[in-house]
Amino acid sequence: MIIQIAHLLKLRVIAEGVETKHQCNALLEEGCTHHQGYFYGKPMNLANLRKLLAENSDTPSD
Repeated sequence: MIIQIAHLLKLRVIAEGVETKHQCNALLEEGCTHHQGYFYGKPMNLANLRKLLAENSDTPSD
């Protein structure tokens, strides 16, 4: 219900603490398309983030 109210008010809803595929799917079914949490990745420092992005980049490096 909160998600629907937020959408009526033209607010973006971001779910925090998503840890499982089941939670992700349940949120999607309710209309919440923005999520964050351990399901997507654990917290990391800047060096590890840069490494992750470089390893998973779709664009070629120079």
